[in-house]
Amino acid sequence: MIAHPVAADGTAGSEQGGGPLRRAARLAFWWVALGCSAACGGSGPARQDVREYAVHAGGRPAIVDGATPLSWPQNEFSGLILNAELCDGRAYLFAPSVKSVQVADLATQRVDGRIGRPGNGPGNLRRPVSMGIDCRNQKVYCVEGPGGILSFDLKTGEYLTTNSHPLEFRASMGSRISVSEDGTRLFLPGLWPAERGSFDRQSRVRMYADTNLGMALSLTSGTSKPMTAAIERGCKADSSACLRVAVEPLSGWSGWAVGQGGGTRIAVFSAAGALLRTIDVRSPGFLRDTSSPGDKAATQIKWGETNSSIWAVYVLRDIIAVIHARHATKNWKRGQVVQFDVLMNLYSAMGERLVSDIHLPDLPVGHDDTHILVIDYGPAGRRSNAGEVRLLRVRVRPGTEGFASE
Repeated sequence: MIAHPVAADGTAGSEQGGGPLRRAARLAFWWVALGCSAACGGSGPARQDVREYAVHAGGRPAIVDGATPLSWPQNEFSGLILNAELCDGRAYLFAPSVKSVQVADLATQRVDGRIGRPGNGPGNLRRPVSMGIDCRNQKVYCVEGPGGILSFDLKTGEYLTTNSHPLEFRASMGSRISVSEDGTRLFLPGLWPAERGSFDRQSRVRMYADTNLGMALSLTSGTSKPMTAAIERGCKADSSACLRVAVEPLSGWSGWAVGQGGGTRIAVFSAAGALLRTIDVRSPGFLRDTSSPGDKAATQIKWGETNSSIWAVYVLRDIIAVIHARHATKNWKRGQVVQFDVLMNLYSAMGERLVSDIHLPDLPVGHDDTHILVIDYGPAGRRSNAGEVRLLRVRVRPGTEGFASE
């Protein structure tokens, strides 16, 4: 595995200390992105001509259809919010540092409750990495990394149970969890190496070799299985991006749209996990050069100023939205929260390039059928100590209706 000096929430971690992540990082000198893995055979070449997009937004701003202010009680703060889900007039917000799901009433515009609490006992959250909401069956799921998947009653906040997952599976920080319509299965984005510990021993040039993406978990039997093969082998990106995976159901649960944070393409798989096609997501605003990010936090953040990584892949009805970002924090200093310059490309499930490079107000945190959700922290940008934020609903349309004309 790689070192992890840049956390998935945009903070920067320590460059000191050992452990398998750090030891493997010292063995990785230069990263090489190698194309599709052997499991991707027969997919045909990905389109690479950036002129093939039907519409180029050119960095023009997305249209925001609604902005709901949310405020916290005195002496309580937002944390860096990575997931947000809407259900029955409430917003459920997940920030890993808060170690609970924060509940906001959209009518009163107040954060007035929490589900889960930090601690080491049964039902407590120690190192949560993501959440998912089952609005139909009134449950919330929190994924621990490492650990299990804790479930809570959505209305009362009561802890219900914990489902385990294989120790070798690494759930992705902040990636969106999907719940089947009948509420019996969870689909978790993450990395699943063929054997425990093998991912730690891989150099960056071999990253994702013998590694699957995503986990399908049956809540009735407790059994789990990998979802798809890796799309690309090798990772030339910052550490956070290399660990980031997105797995989203297509319309009607007919298949999956899958992305790796450090890649330059996404893939569409059938419901059974067979590769249907890959889509090259490079665009005029999706930048990659030949330089190496290096292993230290400062060099990775500097590299991220001029190189893009995939932050999220969302499916909204028949549109696949790929959100890509670059670091916007110049002359970064230790302890600073990294800001991002965020763009969105739109595709059809058949691989048609619809729109490139719509500028988003900030990083996405979730979506519904028609809009992407974004947290606006205000003029000071992303920060963990916000007492007020705005929850934005960003329009997603395949033509020019999804971004400003000027």
